[in-house]
Amino acid sequence: MPHIDANGVPLFVDKIGKGPAVVLVHGFASEGRPLRPLVWELDRHFTTISVDLIGHARSGSPLQLAHYDIGQVALDLVEVLRASGFERAAWFGHGLGGRIALEIALRCPGAVTALVLESTHPGVRDDEERSARRAECEALAERIETHGMSAFVDYWESLPLWDSLRVNLTAPQLEELQKERYSHTARGLAKVLRGAVIGGDEWIGDRLGEVTVPTLLIAGRLDAEAVTSAERMATRLPRATVHVLEGAGHAAHLERPEELGAMVREFLLVANAGM
Repeated sequence: MPHIDANGVPLFVDKIGKGPAVVLVHGFASEGRPLRPLVWELDRHFTTISVDLIGHARSGSPLQLAHYDIGQVALDLVEVLRASGFERAAWFGHGLGGRIALEIALRCPGAVTALVLESTHPGVRDDEERSARRAECEALAERIETHGMSAFVDYWESLPLWDSLRVNLTAPQLEELQKERYSHTARGLAKVLRGAVIGGDEWIGDRLGEVTVPTLLIAGRLDAEAVTSAERMATRLPRATVHVLEGAGHAAHLERPEELGAMVREFLLVANAGM
């Protein structure tokens, strides 16, 4: 460490704490560092393994698009887990990271003891809507490649999805978040959009019954789409619990870090005690 080679791609890994493993997987255009408050809540009881996803921040951004396929990304993260000295882990994922965690649970169930999914959806069921979302992803990828990271960050931060961040975070916190967004490359994010993000729109809702580990679904009340997704997923996941955080939006781990961290810690302690 800090880098682990996964299928020829160097992935940045931060391993802290002791005890059973918890892998932390960030969302699109983020990285491992914003999840550090969650690490602080868990590291007395668990070994936290934070990973910068392929195409992000301190990890590699290879040219070949096949590396970015969501199934390959899932398998690469399981390889990171094993290279870190563990065969099984609880998996925390935010946004795209949650969708990847679900992919891991379906492809490699033996590597999963529990799931915590924040602002996560199981893909898009409607074919026309899925095609429209793919077109949007391709358009955004071309925009990033053409206009660069500065234009992308301006666009990304203007989205209504992040309105609650501007209310709940301090000016220094917002500046640090912006700095972290600039740590990515245009090529990396464009490849992630064309690979993992588009792949994450594939519908897996009908397979959620196969995920039999304890699952905590988290959503911020101000992110109505995430709340609806969590409630619908809970009807399909055999051992799911939903928790909605009041006053938070799409990134509750940033907006309510202490409350979310304590909730995740207690959930995982119970889940591990039941093994």
